Amino acid sequence: MRSPKRWRLQTQHEAVAQKVASELSVSPLIAQLLLNRNITNLSNARFYLSESPEPVQFDSELLNSIYSLIAETIASNKLIFLYGDYDVDGMSSTAMMVKCLTAMGAVVRYKLPHRFNDGYGLNDSVVDLINNEKCGLFITLDCGITNVSEIQNIKSKTPAKVIIIDHHQIPATRPPADIILNPKDVNMPSELVELCTAGIVYKLVNYLSERVGNIDCDEYLFLAAIGTVADVVELQGENRRIVKLGLQLLNKVKNLGVQAILNNAKWKGYFLTVRDVGFVLAPRLNAAGRLSSARYGVELLLASSRARAEEIANYLEKLNFQRRELDQNVFNQSIDVVDGSDHYEKQSVLVFGEKNWHAGVIGIAASKLAEKYSKPVVIVGFDETIGRGSARSVGDVDIYSLLKQCRSCFEKFGGHKQAAGFSIKQENFSKFKTMLEGVVNTSIEKTQLVENIMIDLELQTKFITRSFIDELSVLEPFGHGNNQPLFYSKNFNVIDSRVVGNGKHLKLTLHDSHDKMSFDAIGFNLAEKLPLVYNSNIHFVFSLEINVWNEKETIQLNIKDMK
Repeated sequence: MRSPKRWRLQTQHEAVAQKVASELSVSPLIAQLLLNRNITNLSNARFYLSESPEPVQFDSELLNSIYSLIAETIASNKLIFLYGDYDVDGMSSTAMMVKCLTAMGAVVRYKLPHRFNDGYGLNDSVVDLINNEKCGLFITLDCGITNVSEIQNIKSKTPAKVIIIDHHQIPATRPPADIILNPKDVNMPSELVELCTAGIVYKLVNYLSERVGNIDCDEYLFLAAIGTVADVVELQGENRRIVKLGLQLLNKVKNLGVQAILNNAKWKGYFLTVRDVGFVLAPRLNAAGRLSSARYGVELLLASSRARAEEIANYLEKLNFQRRELDQNVFNQSIDVVDGSDHYEKQSVLVFGEKNWHAGVIGIAASKLAEKYSKPVVIVGFDETIGRGSARSVGDVDIYSLLKQCRSCFEKFGGHKQAAGFSIKQENFSKFKTMLEGVVNTSIEKTQLVENIMIDLELQTKFITRSFIDELSVLEPFGHGNNQPLFYSKNFNVIDSRVVGNGKHLKLTLHDSHDKMSFDAIGFNLAEKLPLVYNSNIHFVFSLEINVWNEKETIQLNIKDMK
């Protein structure tokens, strides 16, 4: 059974919520949920609740400088070369720029690096690439901000101008590009700091469309929404605005590539949701960058014929199936290692490494194992020359800081609090494993390993109505940084229970005898908690949703945890 999770109820501000509710004409429950999301002034709340909030723009002088470089390159009949990253943010950003620049009359080429042959970001081979293509303008997308030496080489060994469009942290020494467009720059509007590259490119395209016309910005807003969700940036402010408005455009834009993926996945929805992007579109697009070439993702998003879109989508479907098999294999083998050794039970971090574990899937397996064991997990896949590692954290543990103390073992290293990656030589793996286990055992407390569930409020059963669920929709889209509201109740008794979904999920019928109301409930991956339903005093954490079955809609509680 998984380790128990810590429940934390958000601080309740009843008096303030009442005032906010009155000012915004919403219920006090909605007002409290806004406060829980750190929306603490009325102007931010109105922006958040608006159906079509006004966008925040980059400095027009900076965007005009980019326009001028593009226009000069087009006028001189020189090629523009795009260099994007191999994830969905990079794919969608590259697709948008190819489409926009082509509409402006540019000759465009692009490259997305191979995850293993090229690695992340630029390498010195781009100098030959630029000279061979005789390109006049080189634009990086979702990479480049850390490539100081590579940009120096481009500037000294090629005639190309360089624009960096990236959202990653800007280093102390900036690369000598002609223009850098990065929302992390201290001179940028603070409202834009959390944009991913797809969001940056969308705003640039908006500006370019004002200069040249003939650009349908809806198509770009749709792609920007997909890239934003897939990059798991916080859905607050401009990111939320882009996703909220962009995902509504599925049927208007009719992107053939996206439609082909949805058809292959047998998607039956009416409107595209954050969950659809995260669990249907993104895994299939990312499979290209994990197991093959990310170029297929760009080609799919740009596909102009249904036949070509279906051909690529079919290929990505096969890659995604292969990806699932590979990461499940790593997951299962790692569990066997833990079950076969007492060593791992004593450790607060789990470190695994094997030959022929595919480096494109180890991050996914690490996430699943971290959730299963409630411990940070590091997985290394070795080929003939090098090992590539992915680390995932749990609770309050900063895995980046822990790994940083083992940096002497790595060839390359990077990441953040929740996830990190590195490369390592085979002969250094044993030393690294021992070193990290020592670091973790002396620097983190067991309490840091406990996953927190942040509960928005205790909800009386009488408020669980269709009208309340409809009111909750004003808070959508839900995702990272704008989580779906979670509620707590101790008023339910279980009157029916069974295990469903091949023994993994829990299906319940809950009844509140005081309010005389009953609801169906589903607990995904909670089948192991079936014995709890016999307790007379049982507490639930849940979200609310509408379940559709045989064209009939009913309220359903989605159980997140129970005690």
